[in-house]
Amino acid sequence: MTSAVIITTDDILEIVDMPEEDKVLELLQTTVGGLIEAVTLEPGIVMWVNEEGLIRGLPVNRLASLMHSNGREPITVITGDVIITGVDQKGETRGLPIEEASKLAAITLTGGQRT
Repeated sequence: MTSAVIITTDDILEIVDMPEEDKVLELLQTTVGGLIEAVTLEPGIVMWVNEEGLIRGLPVNRLASLMHSNGREPITVITGDVIITGVDQKGETRGLPIEEASKLAAITLTGGQRT
């Protein structure tokens, strides 16, 4: 089983199991509360955000903004709840191994940098 990391605007992190392929889009859209937009964190790792988050005035996601800026002062503000998954070389969304998801969650909580 593979996983994804959800980061809420309330600074709550949750590691969830990735569903079967035909249910992935539903998980992404439900998590962000609407249309999705991919924000690449690094090769093979994507943060899915609400495409209309800024327009809709969704609350700032402090932890996701730090994760996006790799632990530095955020330049881009991420709004709304987000979900982080993997992506393969074909651009298909995939889950992350639990070890990788746990590492991302720990880095996010400490405001550290990804390697």
